[in-house]
Amino acid sequence: MFSSASIRKGKKSAIGSYDQEQTRVMGEGQEEWQNPNIDTEMPRAHALIVVENKYGGSVKDAILGRIAEAGVKRKVRNDAVTHLTTFATMPDYSRRSEQEREQFAELFKSFLEKKYGEGNVVDMRWHFDETTPHLHATVVPITSDGRLCAKELFKPTKKSMEQWQKDYYGQVAVKFHYSMPDFGHSAKKGYTKETKATRKQLECVQGKKETAEQDLAQLEAQVEQVKARNRGLVEEGRELGERARCLEEEVEGLRSHVSRLEAAIGAVSEALAAVPAALDMAAHRVAEGFKRAMRAVQDGLLAQQLELLEQLLKPEPEPEPEPEQEWTLDDMIENYSEDFGNGSFGSIRQENDHDL
Repeated sequence: MFSSASIRKGKKSAIGSYDQEQTRVMGEGQEEWQNPNIDTEMPRAHALIVVENKYGGSVKDAILGRIAEAGVKRKVRNDAVTHLTTFATMPDYSRRSEQEREQFAELFKSFLEKKYGEGNVVDMRWHFDETTPHLHATVVPITSDGRLCAKELFKPTKKSMEQWQKDYYGQVAVKFHYSMPDFGHSAKKGYTKETKATRKQLECVQGKKETAEQDLAQLEAQVEQVKARNRGLVEEGRELGERARCLEEEVEGLRSHVSRLEAAIGAVSEALAAVPAALDMAAHRVAEGFKRAMRAVQDGLLAQQLELLEQLLKPEPEPEPEPEQEWTLDDMIENYSEDFGNGSFGSIRQENDHDL
Protein backbone atom coordinates (compact mmCIF):
# COMPACT_ATOMS: atom_id res chain seq x y z
CA MET A 1 0.00 0.00 0.00
CA PHE A 2 1.39 3.39 -1.06
CA SER A 3 1.06 6.87 0.41
CA SER A 4 1.49 9.48 -2.31
CA ALA A 5 2.25 13.18 -1.83
CA SER A 6 2.54 16.22 -4.09
CA ILE A 7 3.17 19.98 -4.07
CA ARG A 8 2.43 22.81 -6.49
CA LYS A 9 2.42 26.60 -6.62
CA GLY A 10 -0.59 28.85 -6.11
CA LYS A 11 -0.90 32.50 -7.18
CA LYS A 12 -2.61 35.40 -5.45
CA SER A 13 -5.25 35.60 -8.18
CA ALA A 14 -6.29 31.99 -7.39
CA ILE A 15 -6.54 32.38 -3.62
CA GLY A 16 -10.34 32.79 -3.71
CA SER A 17 -11.04 29.63 -5.74
CA TYR A 18 -8.44 27.72 -3.75
CA ASP A 19 -10.15 28.77 -0.50
CA GLN A 20 -13.53 27.60 -1.82
CA GLU A 21 -12.19 24.21 -2.82
CA GLN A 22 -10.36 23.73 0.43
CA THR A 23 -13.30 24.77 2.60
CA ARG A 24 -15.85 23.05 0.32
CA VAL A 25 -17.94 26.23 0.06
CA MET A 26 -18.98 27.15 -3.49
CA GLY A 27 -18.90 30.77 -4.58
CA GLU A 28 -21.89 32.76 -5.72
CA GLY A 29 -23.25 31.30 -8.96
CA GLN A 30 -20.90 28.29 -8.80
CA GLU A 31 -22.57 24.99 -9.64
CA GLU A 32 -19.73 22.45 -9.82
CA TRP A 33 -16.12 21.93 -8.78
CA GLN A 34 -13.21 22.03 -11.15
CA ASN A 35 -12.00 18.84 -9.50
CA PRO A 36 -14.27 16.08 -10.90
CA ASN A 37 -13.23 13.65 -8.15
CA ILE A 38 -15.11 15.56 -5.43
CA ASP A 39 -18.25 13.77 -4.23
CA THR A 40 -20.85 16.54 -4.27
CA GLU A 41 -23.42 14.31 -2.52
CA MET A 42 -21.37 14.10 0.69
CA PRO A 43 -22.40 16.68 3.35
CA ARG A 44 -19.76 19.30 4.11
CA ALA A 45 -19.69 18.24 7.78
CA HIS A 46 -18.48 14.79 6.65
CA ALA A 47 -16.27 15.98 3.81
CA LEU A 48 -13.50 17.63 5.82
CA ILE A 49 -11.86 18.02 9.22
CA VAL A 50 -9.78 21.13 9.96
CA VAL A 51 -6.55 20.26 11.78
CA GLU A 52 -4.95 23.70 11.98
CA ASN A 53 -6.12 27.23 11.11
CA LYS A 54 -5.94 30.39 13.23
CA TYR A 55 -8.38 32.36 11.08
CA GLY A 56 -11.73 30.70 11.68
CA GLY A 57 -11.13 28.07 9.01
CA SER A 58 -10.62 30.56 6.15
CA VAL A 59 -7.64 29.53 3.99
CA LYS A 60 -7.59 32.91 2.23
CA ASP A 61 -7.36 34.81 5.54
CA ALA A 62 -4.64 32.42 6.74
CA ILE A 63 -2.48 33.09 3.64
CA LEU A 64 -2.91 36.87 3.71
CA GLY A 65 -2.53 36.93 7.49
CA ARG A 66 0.83 35.15 7.34
CA ILE A 67 2.07 37.62 4.68
CA ALA A 68 1.00 40.52 6.90
CA GLU A 69 2.61 39.02 10.01
CA ALA A 70 5.90 38.58 8.14
CA GLY A 71 5.97 42.32 7.46
CA VAL A 72 6.20 42.04 3.67
CA LYS A 73 6.52 45.66 2.53
CA ARG A 74 6.36 45.28 -1.25
CA LYS A 75 2.95 45.10 -2.82
CA VAL A 76 2.05 41.55 -3.78
CA ARG A 77 1.15 41.29 -7.47
CA ASN A 78 -1.77 39.17 -8.61
CA ASP A 79 0.57 36.81 -10.51
CA ALA A 80 2.89 36.39 -7.50
CA VAL A 81 3.14 32.97 -5.88
CA THR A 82 1.53 33.46 -2.46
CA HIS A 83 1.14 29.85 -1.37
CA LEU A 84 2.17 26.27 -2.00
CA THR A 85 -0.55 23.63 -1.99
CA THR A 86 0.47 20.18 -0.76
CA PHE A 87 -1.32 16.98 0.09
CA ALA A 88 -0.48 13.47 1.31
CA THR A 89 -2.76 10.44 1.04
CA MET A 90 -3.63 8.04 3.84
CA PRO A 91 -5.50 5.22 2.07
CA ASP A 92 -6.10 3.19 5.22
CA TYR A 93 -7.37 6.17 7.26
CA SER A 94 -10.45 4.32 8.54
CA ARG A 95 -8.33 1.48 9.91
CA ARG A 96 -5.86 3.76 11.67
CA SER A 97 -6.26 4.83 15.28
CA GLU A 98 -6.86 8.43 16.23
CA GLN A 99 -3.33 8.59 17.63
CA GLU A 100 -1.88 7.40 14.29
CA ARG A 101 -3.89 10.00 12.35
CA GLU A 102 -2.62 12.78 14.61
CA GLN A 103 0.94 11.49 14.28
CA PHE A 104 0.60 11.45 10.48
CA ALA A 105 -0.46 15.12 10.47
CA GLU A 106 2.35 16.12 12.86
CA LEU A 107 5.00 14.35 10.78
CA PHE A 108 3.72 15.90 7.52
CA LYS A 109 3.77 19.39 9.09
CA SER A 110 7.29 18.84 10.45
CA PHE A 111 8.43 17.64 7.01
CA LEU A 112 7.10 20.83 5.33
CA GLU A 113 8.49 23.18 8.01
CA LYS A 114 11.98 21.72 7.60
CA LYS A 115 11.85 22.54 3.88
CA TYR A 116 9.95 25.85 3.84
CA GLY A 117 10.39 27.37 7.26
CA GLU A 118 8.77 27.13 10.65
CA GLY A 119 5.50 29.01 10.96
CA ASN A 120 4.80 28.93 7.22
CA VAL A 121 2.29 26.05 7.40
CA VAL A 122 -0.88 28.09 7.90
CA ASP A 123 -3.65 25.55 7.24
CA MET A 124 -4.08 21.76 7.46
CA ARG A 125 -7.24 19.79 6.83
CA TRP A 126 -8.45 16.29 5.91
CA HIS A 127 -10.61 15.70 2.84
CA PHE A 128 -12.80 12.59 2.65
CA ASP A 129 -15.04 13.33 -0.35
CA GLU A 130 -12.57 12.12 -2.99
CA THR A 131 -11.27 8.67 -3.92
CA THR A 132 -8.72 8.43 -1.10
CA PRO A 133 -8.65 10.28 2.25
CA HIS A 134 -5.83 12.81 2.12
CA LEU A 135 -4.36 15.62 4.19
CA HIS A 136 -3.99 19.09 2.64
CA ALA A 137 -1.42 21.60 3.91
CA THR A 138 -1.10 25.22 2.76
CA VAL A 139 2.40 26.74 2.95
CA VAL A 140 3.20 30.46 2.59
CA PRO A 141 6.80 30.80 1.19
CA ILE A 142 8.20 33.40 3.62
CA THR A 143 12.02 33.46 3.78
CA SER A 144 14.00 33.69 7.00
CA ASP A 145 14.51 37.44 6.44
CA GLY A 146 10.77 38.08 6.02
CA ARG A 147 10.38 38.12 2.22
CA LEU A 148 7.68 36.45 0.17
CA CYS A 149 9.82 34.47 -2.30
CA ALA A 150 8.69 31.10 -3.61
CA LYS A 151 11.63 30.86 -6.03
CA GLU A 152 14.08 30.79 -3.16
CA LEU A 153 12.26 28.11 -1.20
CA PHE A 154 10.71 25.98 -3.93
CA LYS A 155 12.53 25.07 -7.17
CA PRO A 156 10.57 22.27 -8.82
CA THR A 157 12.92 20.30 -11.06
CA LYS A 158 12.84 16.62 -11.88
CA LYS A 159 15.76 15.92 -9.57
CA SER A 160 14.48 18.13 -6.73
CA MET A 161 11.01 16.62 -6.92
CA GLU A 162 12.46 13.12 -6.89
CA GLN A 163 14.38 14.08 -3.74
CA TRP A 164 11.20 15.64 -2.35
CA GLN A 165 9.39 12.31 -2.77
CA LYS A 166 12.25 10.42 -1.12
CA ASP A 167 12.29 12.84 1.80
CA TYR A 168 8.53 12.49 2.22
CA TYR A 169 8.77 8.71 2.22
CA GLY A 170 11.69 8.65 4.66
CA GLN A 171 10.25 11.21 7.09
CA VAL A 172 6.52 10.41 6.92
CA ALA A 173 5.35 7.38 4.92
CA VAL A 174 7.88 4.87 6.20
CA LYS A 175 6.71 5.53 9.78
CA PHE A 176 3.39 3.94 8.87
CA HIS A 177 4.87 0.99 6.93
CA TYR A 178 3.71 2.16 3.50
CA SER A 179 5.43 0.62 0.48
CA MET A 180 8.39 2.42 -1.11
CA PRO A 181 7.49 4.15 -4.43
CA ASP A 182 9.58 3.91 -7.63
CA PHE A 183 10.94 7.48 -7.33
CA GLY A 184 10.87 7.95 -11.13
CA HIS A 185 12.73 4.75 -12.05
CA SER A 186 9.81 2.74 -13.41
CA ALA A 187 11.61 1.88 -16.67
CA LYS A 188 14.56 0.39 -14.79
CA LYS A 189 12.16 -1.85 -12.91
CA GLY A 190 10.34 -2.91 -16.09
CA TYR A 191 7.34 -0.63 -15.76
CA THR A 192 6.32 0.72 -19.18
CA LYS A 193 3.13 2.03 -20.67
CA GLU A 194 2.22 -1.50 -21.66
CA THR A 195 2.61 -2.78 -18.10
CA LYS A 196 0.94 0.20 -16.39
CA ALA A 197 -2.41 -1.54 -16.13
CA THR A 198 -0.74 -4.69 -14.81
CA ARG A 199 1.11 -2.61 -12.24
CA LYS A 200 -2.09 -1.01 -11.06
CA GLN A 201 -3.68 -4.43 -10.78
CA LEU A 202 -0.67 -5.65 -8.83
CA GLU A 203 -0.85 -2.64 -6.54
CA CYS A 204 -4.54 -3.28 -6.04
CA VAL A 205 -3.88 -6.92 -5.20
CA GLN A 206 -1.05 -5.96 -2.89
CA GLY A 207 -3.24 -3.41 -1.22
CA LYS A 208 -5.97 -5.97 -0.73
CA LYS A 209 -3.39 -8.44 0.57
CA GLU A 210 -2.03 -5.94 3.06
CA THR A 211 -5.54 -5.03 4.08
CA ALA A 212 -6.39 -8.69 4.54
CA GLU A 213 -3.22 -9.21 6.56
CA GLN A 214 -4.08 -6.26 8.76
CA ASP A 215 -7.62 -7.56 9.20
CA LEU A 216 -6.23 -11.00 10.00
CA ALA A 217 -3.85 -9.53 12.56
CA GLN A 218 -6.72 -7.63 14.15
CA LEU A 219 -8.84 -10.79 14.23
CA GLU A 220 -5.99 -12.78 15.76
CA ALA A 221 -5.54 -10.09 18.38
CA GLN A 222 -9.26 -10.21 19.09
CA VAL A 223 -9.13 -14.01 19.34
CA GLU A 224 -6.29 -13.76 21.84
CA GLN A 225 -8.27 -11.24 23.82
CA VAL A 226 -11.29 -13.56 23.80
CA LYS A 227 -9.12 -16.48 24.90
CA ALA A 228 -7.58 -14.45 27.68
CA ARG A 229 -11.02 -13.33 28.70
CA ASN A 230 -12.27 -16.93 28.67
CA ARG A 231 -9.35 -18.00 30.83
CA GLY A 232 -10.20 -15.23 33.20
CA LEU A 233 -13.85 -16.27 33.20
CA VAL A 234 -12.91 -19.91 33.91
CA GLU A 235 -10.77 -18.81 36.85
CA GLU A 236 -13.55 -16.55 38.05
CA GLY A 237 -15.98 -19.49 37.69
CA ARG A 238 -13.74 -21.64 39.90
CA GLU A 239 -13.47 -18.92 42.47
CA LEU A 240 -17.23 -18.42 42.37
CA GLY A 241 -17.79 -22.19 42.79
CA GLU A 242 -15.51 -22.26 45.82
CA ARG A 243 -17.22 -19.22 47.19
CA ALA A 244 -20.62 -20.85 46.60
CA ARG A 245 -19.56 -23.93 48.57
CA CYS A 246 -18.36 -21.76 51.41
CA LEU A 247 -21.65 -19.89 51.35
CA GLU A 248 -23.61 -23.17 51.42
CA GLU A 249 -21.68 -24.24 54.52
CA GLU A 250 -22.37 -20.89 56.11
CA VAL A 251 -26.06 -21.23 55.22
CA GLU A 252 -26.24 -24.68 56.84
CA GLY A 253 -24.58 -23.30 59.97
CA LEU A 254 -27.04 -20.43 60.01
CA ARG A 255 -29.96 -22.81 59.59
CA SER A 256 -28.80 -24.86 62.58
CA HIS A 257 -28.32 -21.70 64.59
CA VAL A 258 -31.79 -20.50 63.58
CA SER A 259 -33.28 -23.84 64.69
CA ARG A 260 -31.65 -23.48 68.12
CA LEU A 261 -32.86 -19.92 68.35
CA GLU A 262 -36.40 -21.02 67.45
CA ALA A 263 -36.33 -23.67 70.22
CA ALA A 264 -35.01 -21.12 72.71
CA ILE A 265 -37.67 -18.62 71.63
CA GLY A 266 -40.35 -21.32 72.12
CA ALA A 267 -39.12 -22.07 75.64
CA VAL A 268 -39.01 -18.39 76.47
CA SER A 269 -42.52 -17.96 75.06
CA GLU A 270 -43.81 -20.80 77.25
CA ALA A 271 -42.09 -19.29 80.27
CA LEU A 272 -43.55 -15.89 79.48
CA ALA A 273 -47.00 -17.46 79.10
CA ALA A 274 -46.72 -18.84 82.66
CA VAL A 275 -45.58 -15.53 84.09
CA PRO A 276 -49.05 -13.91 84.42
CA ALA A 277 -50.41 -16.85 86.42
CA ALA A 278 -47.32 -16.94 88.63
CA LEU A 279 -47.57 -13.20 89.16
CA ASP A 280 -51.24 -13.51 90.10
CA MET A 281 -50.44 -16.32 92.56
CA ALA A 282 -47.51 -14.39 94.00
CA ALA A 283 -49.64 -11.27 94.34
CA HIS A 284 -52.36 -13.30 96.04
CA ARG A 285 -49.85 -14.86 98.44
CA VAL A 286 -48.26 -11.50 99.18
CA ALA A 287 -51.65 -9.97 99.89
CA GLU A 288 -52.61 -12.89 102.12
CA GLY A 289 -49.27 -12.76 103.95
CA PHE A 290 -49.62 -9.03 104.37
CA LYS A 291 -53.06 -9.48 105.86
CA ARG A 292 -51.74 -12.11 108.24
CA ALA A 293 -48.87 -9.91 109.22
CA MET A 294 -51.19 -7.00 109.86
CA ARG A 295 -53.43 -9.20 111.99
CA ALA A 296 -50.39 -10.41 113.93
CA VAL A 297 -49.25 -6.84 114.44
CA GLN A 298 -52.71 -5.86 115.57
CA ASP A 299 -52.88 -8.85 117.92
CA GLY A 300 -49.45 -8.00 119.35
CA LEU A 301 -50.37 -4.36 119.87
CA LEU A 302 -53.63 -5.36 121.53
CA ALA A 303 -51.84 -7.75 123.84
CA GLN A 304 -49.33 -5.08 124.80
CA GLN A 305 -52.13 -2.61 125.46
CA LEU A 306 -53.97 -5.15 127.64
CA GLU A 307 -50.82 -5.95 129.57
CA LEU A 308 -50.11 -2.26 130.08
CA LEU A 309 -53.70 -1.70 131.15
CA GLU A 310 -53.51 -4.55 133.66
CA GLN A 311 -50.33 -3.08 135.07
CA LEU A 312 -52.00 0.30 135.38
CA LEU A 313 -55.11 -1.12 137.06
CA LYS A 314 -53.20 -3.38 139.46
CA PRO A 315 -53.00 -1.76 142.98
CA GLU A 316 -49.55 -0.97 144.30
CA PRO A 317 -48.54 -2.93 147.50
CA GLU A 318 -48.30 -0.90 150.70
CA PRO A 319 -44.73 -0.50 151.90
CA GLU A 320 -43.86 -2.39 155.08
CA PRO A 321 -43.20 -0.19 158.03
CA GLU A 322 -39.59 0.16 158.92
CA PRO A 323 -38.63 -0.95 162.46
CA GLU A 324 -38.12 1.86 164.85
CA GLN A 325 -34.53 2.55 165.65
CA GLU A 326 -33.29 3.69 168.92
CA TRP A 327 -31.08 6.67 168.57
CA THR A 328 -28.39 7.58 170.97
CA LEU A 329 -27.03 11.02 171.27
CA ASP A 330 -23.85 10.05 169.52
CA ASP A 331 -25.77 8.53 166.61
CA MET A 332 -27.82 11.62 166.18
CA ILE A 333 -24.76 13.81 166.21
CA GLU A 334 -22.95 11.61 163.68
CA ASN A 335 -25.91 11.61 161.34
CA TYR A 336 -26.29 15.32 161.45
CA SER A 337 -22.58 15.89 161.01
CA GLU A 338 -22.70 14.09 157.64
CA ASP A 339 -25.20 16.63 156.39
CA PHE A 340 -23.91 19.79 157.96
CA GLY A 341 -20.18 19.09 158.44
CA ASN A 342 -18.68 20.87 161.38
CA GLY A 343 -21.65 23.26 161.73
CA SER A 344 -23.76 24.27 164.64
CA PHE A 345 -24.33 20.72 165.74
CA GLY A 346 -20.61 20.33 166.28
CA SER A 347 -20.53 23.40 168.37
CA ILE A 348 -23.56 22.20 170.29
CA ARG A 349 -21.81 18.93 170.94
CA GLN A 350 -18.80 20.77 172.14
CA GLU A 351 -20.96 22.87 174.36
CA ASN A 352 -22.69 19.82 175.67
CA ASP A 353 -19.40 18.13 176.24
CA HIS A 354 -18.33 21.20 178.14
CA ASP A 355 -21.43 21.14 180.17
CA LEU A 356 -20.90 17.53 180.99
